[in-house]
Amino acid sequence: MNKALKKQLAAKEVEINTLSSRITELEKDAYATQNEVQSLTAKLIVARQAAAAPPVPGPVVKHNRDVSHMNGHGPAGPIPWEIVAKEDLYGDLTALTVLGVKVYPDQPHLRVYDCIQTGKNGTLHFKLTTPVTMVNDEDEITFTPYLDAERDAKILSLLPEYLTEEITFARQNATRFYLKLLGVVLRNEPGRQQTVEAEQ
Repeated sequence: MNKALKKQLAAKEVEINTLSSRITELEKDAYATQNEVQSLTAKLIVARQAAAAPPVPGPVVKHNRDVSHMNGHGPAGPIPWEIVAKEDLYGDLTALTVLGVKVYPDQPHLRVYDCIQTGKNGTLHFKLTTPVTMVNDEDEITFTPYLDAERDAKILSLLPEYLTEEITFARQNATRFYLKLLGVVLRNEPGRQQTVEAEQ
């Protein structure tokens, strides 16, 4: 093989490596954009629902906070700016968005949080159900994921089996649960099978 051909092949190899790196970068950007779109779409839906909802009478008002806080208002009037600032900072630090909090008339002892956790591995939509008043470490929290096989294919491949279905855990284990959830959504994880084996 002559020198000119070797030089040409070496140049092509460099070009291939450059293109491969660029493709990887574009794929990462695509995942990030998709996650942001899903999160913003969910917030938009909640904001529209809140804008269209009729005023909530009486004592139910203090429980119904399923509204967008971007405008600094809730169903009972303006929300203190400190609360909005705290929620914004918490969302920026954790990538967790609490879309709404509800107490249903048929279950007045329970509080339901509608949540979206975003990260480079995808967006996870779920609900957390807790007692209205949590005073003991043994109080139970229920995690209910909302997963779509097509939309959430990547994150489903990373979630351990127990996070793909409804589970209940004690309040004292809430931090451990959330760190595990963050580990899947925000960081590189080995995959469902290996994760489950590591837990055993």
